[in-house]
Amino acid sequence: MIYPNDDELWQFLGASYIELKKDSLAKNALYKSLTINPKNERAMINLGRAFDTEDSFEKAKTYYEDAIKINPGMYQIYSNFATNRLLSGDYKSAIEYGQKAYKLGFMTSDEAMLCLAYYKYGMYKESDSLYDDLKSLNYKNINDLKECLHKK
Repeated sequence: MIYPNDDELWQFLGASYIELKKDSLAKNALYKSLTINPKNERAMINLGRAFDTEDSFEKAKTYYEDAIKINPGMYQIYSNFATNRLLSGDYKSAIEYGQKAYKLGFMTSDEAMLCLAYYKYGMYKESDSLYDDLKSLNYKNINDLKECLHKK
């Protein structure tokens, strides 16, 4: 029987529980995944996400940092870490990780997060440039971003 010893299945279960807002069950499944495979970077990312939902940003940070050590080329790590840093108020680091996420994945959601991080850090020219780009791309959440940036 493979299931009890399959770290990817435990990781997937944990990720599913996060989506269902069942963070304690998510963390249990993700810890099980890491017990089986301490280098499962997806389990680390999802543990970070679970702690982010509890506003335990520094605890989440450790999981993102560990995941980067395992797979420094995975844009999802930087994307989640940038959001973590943005939510924690560490805008300089949010910019650093947001730039890496966007460079690796070219996702408009990362561009939007980076736009907000620039704005929060006081880099308005850079923020405006990204906002204009997202607007020209018909970014689906442009109105939400506009509200966050206090644009008229």
